Amino acid sequence: MSRILRLVVETLGHRGVGIGRHQGKVVMVPLSAPGDELEVEIIESHRSYDEGRILRLLNPSPWRREPPCKYFGSCGGCQLQHLEISYQRREKEKIFSEMMESGSRVAREKIGGILSGQEEFGYRCRLDLRVVWDRGPRVGFSRRGSEELIPLESCMVARKKINDVLEPLGGFLREFFPWRVSRVEIACDDSSWGFTLFLARRGRETPPRERKFPEAARELEGLRSICMGRTEGGRVETLWAREGGPLGVWMTVNLPGHGEMALEVWPGVFSQVNPEVNQILVNIILSWAHKLKARSILDLYAGMGNLSIPLSTIASRVMAVEVDPRAVENGLENSRRIGAENIVWIRNSAAKAISDLVSKGERFDLVVLDPPRAGAKEIMGAIPLLDPKGVIYVSCDPATLARDMAIVQRESSFRVQEIVPLDMFPQTYHIESASLLLRPEGAQWS
Repeated sequence: MSRILRLVVETLGHRGVGIGRHQGKVVMVPLSAPGDELEVEIIESHRSYDEGRILRLLNPSPWRREPPCKYFGSCGGCQLQHLEISYQRREKEKIFSEMMESGSRVAREKIGGILSGQEEFGYRCRLDLRVVWDRGPRVGFSRRGSEELIPLESCMVARKKINDVLEPLGGFLREFFPWRVSRVEIACDDSSWGFTLFLARRGRETPPRERKFPEAARELEGLRSICMGRTEGGRVETLWAREGGPLGVWMTVNLPGHGEMALEVWPGVFSQVNPEVNQILVNIILSWAHKLKARSILDLYAGMGNLSIPLSTIASRVMAVEVDPRAVENGLENSRRIGAENIVWIRNSAAKAISDLVSKGERFDLVVLDPPRAGAKEIMGAIPLLDPKGVIYVSCDPATLARDMAIVQRESSFRVQEIVPLDMFPQTYHIESASLLLRPEGAQWS
């Protein structure tokens, strides 16, 4: 039998869940806000905490707002739309600082205020969607807390071009592709004009009717290419590309002394989704590298060159390491087109690359890493063997960042000089960050 109780929400947890206490026990309530007075049903009980859901909002928090998206609360994509954006950012800043202080013992004065762009909606240049086939394809996100699909007509955090594609996408998939397509990624230029489709499949698919792709491209204005790969990775096949045009979409960064630089992102290759905040991130990385007078730089988890290519404008040598062969090929093409001749691309895992470089006696002024959400636990102890003056760690997960920085500080003389959190993903609990670690005896810093 379920329990119903009254609860005042006190704080926001690191996954955007409101937290209160009832008779001394923690109660976690999604979609609530600090200051809410609620009637809550306990849906799951654990030894140290309970999980609840809102039955009635008795007295709303002053930080609440009416969520602008009709899917909010059922769709699992956003967690914080019910909070004013200024409050979202203040809470993210607080949560991030607490996680860094407790997880890696970073002094509060080393952690900067959260930086953000102007856009709280319409910022995403890439959207990764599920496809479910039942009497035809349905495209959308998973329902919060389940595998049930919420079909989408539009997404408020996506660019207009992506939303323009969402409406005809179901008919396009029905016409050209078999039911084994399980995921579709739509990416668009940061200017929002051209776009690409990346389709993921499970198992072997029936060959698509590629002769009709030019006809489809006329229906989908701005379509540059259609690529297909497997959900678990592996080879990516270009099914169709517009003749004479780029395969991918453009992501532009402004670089001091070089003006605008356009990097191409191929379908299926990772890139940052928020161009405005990515520019802030690149500026921070370049500023730190410049202060360190870094002439030789190792960029781990380099992707298609989002950081490697801007860094090549201030360094004598950049070594870019990336395990995904398609991303390496994409990065090489970007380097050739821009004329970045001082970048050496290495297709390898970060761990194997470091091992090889250490065995060859290689040394770098600066090591930069931008690992996936799981972090870089396996390489943190080895990075000091490359004898850098500094390490820059770009992270999208505060928990794995805190763990990894604790490792490098425990096993070496590197210490955190500065951390900057970034609101790369407004309306969600996710927090991007850039951290600078220095070896005090080897770095000049001002």
